[in-house]
Amino acid sequence: MKRILSISSILFLTVIALTVFVWQSSSAQSEKVEFKLWSSYWTVEPGFTSTLEMKNNRLEETIDAQIALYLSNGRHFYLDPVQLEPRRTVVLDLNQIYESIPESLRAGGTSEGSLAVEFYSENFQAIMGGVTVAKPEESIAWNFRLYSTFPLERIIPVRGLFWFRDQNTDGFVATQNASDDFITLEPSFHINGQKHALTRVQLSPGQTHKIELRKQLNQLGLQDVTAGGIVLDYQGTGDALRAHGVLFDKQGFSSEIDFHLRDAREDAREFTLRTPRFALGPADPRLGLPASINFEPALALHNFGGPVLVTLSVGYRTAEGSQEHQFAVSLEAGQTQLLDLGERLQGVVPQGVPWASLEVSYLSSQNQVGAELVSISGEGEHSIRSVMNSVRGSAAEGWFWQAGANSNTFIGILNTDTEEATVRVKLDYYVDGERKSYDLPGLTIPARVSELIDVGQIIASQEPDADGDVIPAGVTVGGYRVRKTGGGARQGLGGRGADGGPADQVAFGHLQHRLLLRLFFNFSF
Repeated sequence: MKRILSISSILFLTVIALTVFVWQSSSAQSEKVEFKLWSSYWTVEPGFTSTLEMKNNRLEETIDAQIALYLSNGRHFYLDPVQLEPRRTVVLDLNQIYESIPESLRAGGTSEGSLAVEFYSENFQAIMGGVTVAKPEESIAWNFRLYSTFPLERIIPVRGLFWFRDQNTDGFVATQNASDDFITLEPSFHINGQKHALTRVQLSPGQTHKIELRKQLNQLGLQDVTAGGIVLDYQGTGDALRAHGVLFDKQGFSSEIDFHLRDAREDAREFTLRTPRFALGPADPRLGLPASINFEPALALHNFGGPVLVTLSVGYRTAEGSQEHQFAVSLEAGQTQLLDLGERLQGVVPQGVPWASLEVSYLSSQNQVGAELVSISGEGEHSIRSVMNSVRGSAAEGWFWQAGANSNTFIGILNTDTEEATVRVKLDYYVDGERKSYDLPGLTIPARVSELIDVGQIIASQEPDADGDVIPAGVTVGGYRVRKTGGGARQGLGGRGADGGPADQVAFGHLQHRLLLRLFFNFSF
């Protein structure tokens, strides 16, 4: 039986991101306004399952969420409002919901589309979530986040990179019009410094358009291309485009393509992409995989600008303490490189170390380097995707954990600062309609070191927290909050904390795996 291990991301870039710093002031109440979140893809095609996971981040406010399914035939269907109690996570089966849509609305299209979540609250961060898409028999598992929109006066393209691990790998990009007006999509491939334009496509409000990678490359006469950049420009309303891509080979390889807003500055500064965890070498026994499984991490880099020198920083822990290894990679203008990290780290990271962290940094006047990281088992039957993004913060919300007989969740935390940090984690859940929480003891993390929290082990131990609470064995889903409570922070690196102060240098993420052929999203921020 194959098991999919996959990590997806929170993209904290203005146009395609949902910021997760959430707080609720008791001294001042703002007027509630309407907000809308968008997810670019779901499918209930034969063999596929799609679920929508949503969490109410508010401490006291119950929110009614109105969900609209946008169908491939251009029509849309509104579900009955979903009530989200404070700090509650709900899971909706989109396969069942799709079957309830009148046949007259479904006619003339495929069983796929996009969705939007509308709600009234005091801020747009009140709800977060995503759509999990899986096809167990082909070892496919993807996550399409819910993204917010922001009013922008100008249109800024988003960019991502694709790579095929072999001739059997394929993929697609799901683009979505996240506005109430028509837009015209202008996609293009960037291969070895050359632009290859694709056909322009007009999208109606909420509509999704799939860019099938192999098909489009073949039509352009680029059959031998194995990697490159994708640039999505458009004409229409500012901040109207959302996109997320996926890769697969139907044999165990399942990954995703993150799209980032182009961020250009007048002066050069340091840009950094990071992930708290990637797998290397023998699998961590806690994953429940056979002892023979060995992971080989592969890193894809694409340069959307001029020549640049990139520094890779790999951190790991041994019995002797924490270690960090750095090496440089030179990227020519428009170049894509596929790096075998396992080979480069041989003789550096000791045998038996199952996890490491990675930072990709460079000096530039724009965020010109895209990065995707995935660890693949020797025979390709298992893959773990590690999200690369630039987010750090003093507090963050996680919308979904799952732990039970066939699933578990690991929360990874990376301290990117030069001083130790103290972090607290709260697990939220409901029992018989009553809100509960489990507070983990403060965790002190040395500088440049990552930690891993095993949610399943916490539940199985039945060890009470400081308030005497335990998570009942029958509870299988919930959300969580991570916050930094102590330690230093470097100034001037951008971002704001939940209290309006400077953002502390801690990155968070989680890895969730299923024994029944599914692994949900993971994210780092």
